Order: sequence, then C-alpha cells, then structure tokens
Amino acid sequence: MKNQKLIEEVLKKYYSIPGSSLTESRYLPLIFEKITDKKDLEILLSLPNNPKAAAKSLNMGEKEVADALNDLYMRGFIWIEETGINGPEYCFADIGIFMDCVLFDPRYDEYGDEFFDIWKKYWNEEHVHMYQPDNVFRVLPIEEVIRGTRVLPYESVSKIFKNASKIAVQRCACRVKERRCNNPLETCISLDDFADYIIKRDIGYEISLEKALKIIEMCEDSGLVHQTINSETPDVICNCCSCCCTFLRSILYYGKKAAAAKSRYMAIFDREKCSTCKEMVCADRCIFGCLSIKDGVLQIDHSMCWGCGLCARACPENAVTMKQVRKPSHIPTTGAKLFSVGPPDK
Repeated sequence: MKNQKLIEEVLKKYYSIPGSSLTESRYLPLIFEKITDKKDLEILLSLPNNPKAAAKSLNMGEKEVADALNDLYMRGFIWIEETGINGPEYCFADIGIFMDCVLFDPRYDEYGDEFFDIWKKYWNEEHVHMYQPDNVFRVLPIEEVIRGTRVLPYESVSKIFKNASKIAVQRCACRVKERRCNNPLETCISLDDFADYIIKRDIGYEISLEKALKIIEMCEDSGLVHQTINSETPDVICNCCSCCCTFLRSILYYGKKAAAAKSRYMAIFDREKCSTCKEMVCADRCIFGCLSIKDGVLQIDHSMCWGCGLCARACPENAVTMKQVRKPSHIPTTGAKLFSVGPPDK
C-alpha cells in the first residue's frame, strides 16, 4: 500500500475509539488508499485546525492549505466546526458521518462497484460488531395514522418540515452502499444547516415543503420506514428499507435493538374488525417481525413493534390503530443534531 504509514496514523488519530478495533480494520485502509493521496493525509493529520495554523505546522503556503482543506471538505472528509478570524476551523468527521458524506456524493460513483463493496464489507463485517449504537436514531410514525393523538412537533413529519429553514434531498447512503433492493435512492431529506451543507457540496438539491411531503408519501407507498435523529431538533429524515438501512439492519440482522429507538406509539389490533384478509397486508408491511399469520390467525409480538405505522396505513378494514404507549420524555430534549457538527462555511 503506497501510503500505508500515513493512513495508519490517520486511523489511529481519529478512530481510536474505546472498545472498538477501527484502527485494525481490513477495509478502511483500502478506502483511504483509493480516495486520498499523500498530501491529503498529511493535511488530515494537521487537524483540527484553521488554514493559517495548519499552513504553519505543515510549512506550506496558506492559500495552498486553505484550498486543500476546502477540497477535503467538499469531498466529505471534514467539517467546519466554526469560522473565526483565522478562517474556518476544520475537524475530522466521525466514521459513520464520514461514510455517509462520501456515499451521498454521486461523484464517487466513478470508483465503481468495487469501492462500494469495500464499504459494504467494512460495515457488515466490522463496524456493526464493534459497539452497539445507543438509540442514535428514532422511528417516526406515519402521520396520518396518529392524527387525533397528542403529537409532539418533533414526531410529526409535516411539522418538522414546516419548522425547517431549508429542506434538501440527497440519495440514500445506505442503499448506495448495500444495493440490496430497487427502492428509490433520492429519499434522504436534510434540514437547516445540514441542508445547507448538502447544497454547498452539490450532492443534493433544495426542495419545497410540498415536494418533501410528496417524497414522504411515495416512501410510505413503498413500505419504507421514516427515521430521524432521536432528539427534539431533527436535521434529517431518512426513509428506510430493512435490507439496506444501517440502523434497521443492526436491529433485524444483528440483533442490536438499541440501534434505533421505537416511536412513542404501538400498533393495537381490533380482532373483531380484523378479517385476516387473504392479502395479509399488515403482516406483509411489517418489517420488524411483529406480525405473522399462523393457522389463519394473526399473531402479534408487541415487543417487536417499533411503532412505524405501516400496518395501520395498509389495513383495508381499519382494524389497526396507533396508541401512545410512551411518555414525551422517551424523546431526549438534548438539542442534539446528527450531522450538523458545526455551521457550514457560508
């Protein structure tokens, strides 16, 4: 490997996470080898920093370093933490965010399927087994099936959109990586500062409220599950399939049930209204394994209900309602945002 030592230094500096073995990854060095050169790696090792201080530490011209840092930013490697008198303060992105910010970008398609295969192997063979995410994401219930209940503004898709200063859409990083289905790609909806970031990097585009709601409806028709950051300040809404989504795959294939928090709702079935229809649409729509049919009778395992509402939306007999079973405190009021490490360089 041409730049093996520098790559090892970068991984050690930024990915030495307690309890993990990211620095011993078989696949991350291959990814860095494909998309970085010696200069990139040396500049990455100078972070966190601003262009002036980085230029001094690297003994390079300030403009050259500023241009290189901006290039790394535009390629998804780094974020701008803040902008001060010496210019933007750049920092390295966490591995999960770095993965998404590369896979969002259609320009990386030039590396071909082999590049995405490496990411796929990295996540499925290494990353998912290193630690269990702690409810980073949360399932959002389908809005039409929770009307009439006391819906919090940050669990209503339409209210989240209406409260956003800007909305953008980009492709789903998970489906780009996994390539296990034919579900639509342009379904990841970013908000506020994150939308600014997506637009600035030209890896997505701004959309109207009406367009965002149409995407949501299309995703519901396709049986996709809405998810967002598990806080009161969501900056992204993902529309997820069980076969590709990082969080849903963690739950369903690897048994890491804390990968995504349940919504505050649970599906409740009216046995008298339920006709156990031949289509079994509710069981067919349930991706979590909550529903099954045995000897012609609907079987329900409420422990596996994440409260997405897909079954309630699909039921032709209106035999399913969504009931609030968790208090508002179920959703943290931390103000945390998943992608907005800092303000974009406006």
